[in-house]
Amino acid sequence: MKLEGGLKAKVQAYLDAVAAQTAGRGEAARRELLQDLERHILESLERAGAGDPTPERLDAVLASMDPPESYATGAEES
Repeated sequence: MKLEGGLKAKVQAYLDAVAAQTAGRGEAARRELLQDLERHILESLERAGAGDPTPERLDAVLASMDPPESYATGAEES
């Protein structure tokens, strides 16, 4: 699934926020996490309904995700 314009920017903003929280992780682990999250978002959008993704469906998918802060380095130890 390919996202356009504002939808792509929303996904990227979420991924950027997660990336900022995981700055202390190794580059390979961080890249893998971001790729997994992006794949999960896109798959969730596909399951959310037929047709092109809408801002409302994307908002719902992002709301169901863990907040970027939960990926903070050391958060998994808490």
